[in-house]
Amino acid sequence: MKSPTAASPAAIELLDRVWSRPPGLFGAIAAVNHRAIGIRYLVTATVFFILAGVLALAMRVQLARAELDALSPELYNQFFTVHGTAMMFLFAVPILEGVGIYL
Repeated sequence: MKSPTAASPAAIELLDRVWSRPPGLFGAIAAVNHRAIGIRYLVTATVFFILAGVLALAMRVQLARAELDALSPELYNQFFTVHGTAMMFLFAVPILEGVGIYL
């Protein structure tokens, strides 16, 4: 049986080059370690949180004063549905998954 030997410097250099993250935006997108993926989840969930917050703001504007016709009743119902769906399935679930993946 052979005993394990140290890898040659050329082999170590090749492994470092193969497994290192490419520079730039492509490197940020192509990284496959758990921290990079967790950060992507957190950023995406934050974007959906902001978009759902804009919908909530529009609904609150409608409810600010009586007889304010900022949104039609049909559009208000659509905003309400999309806001709830976005907050539950596009923010709450991914933010928890992102924290779990990051850790």
